[in-house]
Amino acid sequence: MVRSYRLRTKPAGGVTVANESTDWSHAVANGYVMLLLDVHDADRYRRYLDEATPTVVAQGGRFLVASDTPDVAEGTWPASRTIVIEFASVAAAQAWYTSASYAPLVAARQGAAESQVAIFEGA
Repeated sequence: MVRSYRLRTKPAGGVTVANESTDWSHAVANGYVMLLLDVHDADRYRRYLDEATPTVVAQGGRFLVASDTPDVAEGTWPASRTIVIEFASVAAAQAWYTSASYAPLVAARQGAAESQVAIFEGA
């Protein structure tokens, strides 16, 4: 018999392990935005960050990773800066990215850095 387990984060940040008898039909997985950046205009990027950060907070987002120094265990990391932002759901992450407060800032980020952005559903 194959057993499946799902991990869910508790609101306080811990992890709950649930077995197949746990009813997750009502659960909504968190949504994560990952930005991989190679900043080529530090001043312009700082201005972008000063404007973008309040939009994340206003939409209920929380910065989990903002690092220029990954400890690469294998291979080559594709960017010099990595940012991971957590939202309550994928829909909330998408709503932030397309919001009237953040969407106009995308061009500013693109002007300051080469970037890749993806939205993921949590486990």
